[in-house]
Amino acid sequence: MTATLDTTRDDNRYSLVRKSYWVGFLGSTIIVACSLLAAFIINRFFPLSELTIRLLQAFSVVPGSAALFGVRGWDIQTWGGKTPAEVLNQQLFKYLSAIGLFLPVLTFSLMPSNTKDSAIDVNLKEKIKAELLIEFQTESILAK
Repeated sequence: MTATLDTTRDDNRYSLVRKSYWVGFLGSTIIVACSLLAAFIINRFFPLSELTIRLLQAFSVVPGSAALFGVRGWDIQTWGGKTPAEVLNQQLFKYLSAIGLFLPVLTFSLMPSNTKDSAIDVNLKEKIKAELLIEFQTESILAK
């Protein structure tokens, strides 16, 4: 009877671990997708200078390192694991880890504004080309 209970308890623990890793994988995938989308939008509509991107890249690791070095372990742990300090510790770790994944992917996906034209620049260039073409055609007609 005891062996059956231990096996059932172990199976529940294994399924909790599997579920936890799948949720973590799915959450990480969503965070990476969101950061790539944000980088695309920033690159397209809000071009940044190379210096700004380098500074963002340098400071993007701060939330992740704060989560890594700030998490508390055995010194606040209780048997139940539900004290306010433990819950706060776990939540802060999760949020800072998520931000620590989002920011580096975002910042390392940014491109300096001089390497890629933004949508606004492309529209402006098209308007200038159209105006120059009209002016050239007008001069050609008047010259004849």
